[in-house]
Amino acid sequence: MTLRERRKSVSALAGEVNAILEKARAEIPESLKNKWNAVLYHYGTKATKNNPPRFRRRTASMKTSQLKSYESLLNIFKQEIEKKLEEKKAYTQAGVGALYPIVSELQSIFYDYFYWKQTSEGLFVKRTATTIRKRLDKGQSYEDIARMIENAFYRYGKYGNGAGDGRGTKDDFSKYVEEISENGRYLI
Repeated sequence: MTLRERRKSVSALAGEVNAILEKARAEIPESLKNKWNAVLYHYGTKATKNNPPRFRRRTASMKTSQLKSYESLLNIFKQEIEKKLEEKKAYTQAGVGALYPIVSELQSIFYDYFYWKQTSEGLFVKRTATTIRKRLDKGQSYEDIARMIENAFYRYGKYGNGAGDGRGTKDDFSKYVEEISENGRYLI
């Protein structure tokens, strides 16, 4: 691929990623909070009164190494945000869309570090969403549910039973599910 073709390709990818960025700003703004807002600050266009920052489409001055690096960054953003959009859709279909920002934040803080080797993300989403929906049906408040989930994350994550020692066991995910569902009561 020539330099000119690569520039054109990366510019087109940036346009595609900007469309995903707009959708993410509308549906899951909490996913952009820290990491991606910082990336946009360094690699994006300047924000104006009417337009928030977007990924740069102008690649004419970039060298091959810069293009490869920028293309890699765009692909990472695309994969991560599309995954989060699918998760939000799963939570909405499960009837707990209003709690997605809370669970998403907990997931980004805890799940990626502690549970990712033990279970599939689909199982995590399904069990957590089912429990939340059943608890809401029983009249529990959003705040109580979020606090209960957060406590379970701290207690049973690889973080080490809340002590930070990193000695979680294989059945941590099972213990997390048992606690949030009260031994399966909220999974049925």
